[in-house]
Amino acid sequence: FSRSKKGQLNKSLKNGASIVKPNDERDIFEFYLILNKLYRDKIKKPLPDYNFFRDLYLNHYSCKYFLVKYQQKIVGGILAPVYKNTIFEWYICGLDGEYKNIYPSVLATWAPIQYALNNKLKYFDFFGAGEPDRDYGVREFKSKFGGELVEYGRFEKIHKPVYYIIGKVGLKILGWKK
Repeated sequence: FSRSKKGQLNKSLKNGASIVKPNDERDIFEFYLILNKLYRDKIKKPLPDYNFFRDLYLNHYSCKYFLVKYQQKIVGGILAPVYKNTIFEWYICGLDGEYKNIYPSVLATWAPIQYALNNKLKYFDFFGAGEPDRDYGVREFKSKFGGELVEYGRFEKIHKPVYYIIGKVGLKILGWKK
């Protein structure tokens, strides 16, 4: 854990941010709105609709939501499935930079790590750090939390090549990244 991330974590908590579990579906919806804006404006990749996230909250107890709250508002969070002895970073977002000295993405990343420690899970899996030979800010962010970077390779199995090509072209037309 880097000193800078520890400092941001402590500063966020000292300034009134907290990590909370969702109280109800409205909290999940607030989280989804932040996530949806991130995917639409920055990541530029498709995101499942709200019902997907709602269903995971209501019906799948192995999926954990950790939300970041500040001034009575959800400002970030993470959806983190648990399987066997591992908790995974699946969907994460935060209104970083919108609040002085509050680092929602740092808190959202820390929450499942803390959960893993408290529940004797063996691993926290960041679910990827990008292609090894390309600059990737997310990899830099993730590296500040410590751990070991592993590369098992990338695999792609295309079952319906025509649909695959149509989908790739469609996403390109919509302006979404690869």
